[in-house]
Amino acid sequence: MADTTEVHLIFTGIVGFVPIKGGLTVVVQDATGPGSHMPHTPHVVIETGGYKSHKGIKELRSDNRSLRGFQLKQYAVSVKNSIEEDMVKEEASFREFALLVGGGCPASLAECGAILKDLLNGPVPKTVAARFPLPNGSLQTTFVDPKVQWHFAGFSGAPKFLAEEICHSFHIEEKILTLRFAKKVDDPDPDELQVKVPDREKTIEVRIGNLPKALVFSRGQDWVCEDDHHVKLYYELSKVKPGQAHGLKSSEAPTPLPDPPQLKHTHRLTPEPPREDKRAMAQDMCLRMVHGPNCPPALWARAS
Repeated sequence: MADTTEVHLIFTGIVGFVPIKGGLTVVVQDATGPGSHMPHTPHVVIETGGYKSHKGIKELRSDNRSLRGFQLKQYAVSVKNSIEEDMVKEEASFREFALLVGGGCPASLAECGAILKDLLNGPVPKTVAARFPLPNGSLQTTFVDPKVQWHFAGFSGAPKFLAEEICHSFHIEEKILTLRFAKKVDDPDPDELQVKVPDREKTIEVRIGNLPKALVFSRGQDWVCEDDHHVKLYYELSKVKPGQAHGLKSSEAPTPLPDPPQLKHTHRLTPEPPREDKRAMAQDMCLRMVHGPNCPPALWARAS
């Protein structure tokens, strides 16, 4: 697409993708309270060099001068720009590495894998920090920890590699992306964030995430891969809550993931393996910047 700007919306942390007619809606849970594990901060983060302006949306304090962040709280999010693509396309990697919310539910409670329908329509409820029907474009997994597989505690089934980062890419005619954050239905004056292409770069990158506060602006922290209890937060939005919300159990992969998606699609907001030996680094990576120690985005069965 000549003379257009490529945009990457990068989703990470406790962020749910809900299938709807004609596409997907992203739901960022309000997990700022004690919750099932620890408070998470729903956020939008951009590169400082990509900042153009903002109105209304609250900025998060940080000592990281290369990044700027903003708090999500009961927002209906939309892209003001016209999108060049005419449909939402799911790449195979999206579902290949998807954490299925229903995987932590007993077979007798199928509806616990479905999100409450009321969370997708009308005013944004307090339990939702942001609701974002995805605009047209391409959706794919762009980061997987290649040495750890996961399964729900207490359930059988083969362990699975899980996405820690999902990228939604599309093109706009303008050089500036404008995201709108409406606080009510038909909001005549929504909050806004404008993001430009940083100097000497070709794309706009925006992270929409839900991570523990210490990880929102973190760089290259060394984490020990261990059991993940963050996923229990998803079940707070289920139509039917299980009597016991099961977390994820980690297990070392019997064989490495041959081609982690981050070898093909990297972001400036994520750590990049050294150029001299990308494959070796990718298969031994436990460094994080955008992603937390686990915190996988998830795919809901449907709205119910």
